[in-house]
Amino acid sequence: MPPLHSRWTEFLPAEVPAELQGRGLAHTDMSPHNMLVTARGRVLLLDWALACPAPAWADTALTIPRLISAGHTPEQAEAVARQIPAYRAAEPAAVTLFARTLYAAWEDWERTRPMPHRAALTAAARDWAAHREVVTTR
Repeated sequence: MPPLHSRWTEFLPAEVPAELQGRGLAHTDMSPHNMLVTARGRVLLLDWALACPAPAWADTALTIPRLISAGHTPEQAEAVARQIPAYRAAEPAAVTLFARTLYAAWEDWERTRPMPHRAALTAAARDWAAHREVVTTR
């Protein structure tokens, strides 16, 4: 699979920051349908069909709109994300660009390839991107 930043070419600036060109293996489809909680409380990720190279913190960031869509505030969702060392270490401006790009991509896909679940996720991504803009400008 091409790297995540290549999938988002039309939504990113021409010069993609190095922080978004990670080489870690990312699942990229953080749907609850792709997660299995074991009897021991471990979470297993299923269906790796969309896996690709991405920043080490990409899957954590992709989970944030899911948490917001489930009823958490952006602040609460990011508090959960910050428990993951790779996300905590991510450059704030790169996370903000990631959030902005995710929102742009999902908004485009909601408009051009509508699916029942996209509206709520797009709204959550919009809320996260707006939150990140405030966080980054502080």
